[in-house]
Amino acid sequence: MIRWKLKEVMGRHHIKSSDLAKHTGRSKNSISRLRQSLTFPRLSAKELNDLIKGLEELANPKTKTRRIDISDLMEVVDDIPEPDDDDRELISA
Repeated sequence: MIRWKLKEVMGRHHIKSSDLAKHTGRSKNSISRLRQSLTFPRLSAKELNDLIKGLEELANPKTKTRRIDISDLMEVVDDIPEPDDDDRELISA
């Protein structure tokens, strides 16, 4: 299973959902749902690329010394705990 780590990346670089939404053209609610997801969400290649570009711009606005790589956003794990019903509604909304 693929574990989604957007929340960790955003936290590490002190990136707000509202700022990432502006850089990607997505709504703040959309970014918040992506951030809360435990497993890899359905994203097109363009959406994933836009997300990574937005993260890079916000993470290092002056130096741009550290690239955000796709491997920063996901990792393969044996198992991820199933979300409870409330989490499922949040993720699928």
